[in-house]
Amino acid sequence: MAEFFDETRSTPQQLREQMLRDRIPITDEIFDRAVARGEADPDRLTPRVKSVAFDLLRNELLLTQRPVPRKVIDEIVDDVVLPLVCPRQ
Repeated sequence: MAEFFDETRSTPQQLREQMLRDRIPITDEIFDRAVARGEADPDRLTPRVKSVAFDLLRNELLLTQRPVPRKVIDEIVDDVVLPLVCPRQ
């Protein structure tokens, strides 16, 4: 990461702002649609829960510096996000 910041002459804060710039409105729309379909419980959609999938994806990208395989994306959604947001039975 230090090499990246040296090459781009940027800061961690600038990278964070760039990565998060459009995420919030898109994330809200995704979860709003899931709530409307009955697939997500609005009471369980805390800011942390709403960000966890994107945090895990970003972590995967930063650590591997490669495209995230579909299998990893499926695991993030199926094993982490859905159990957190689905209405309790």
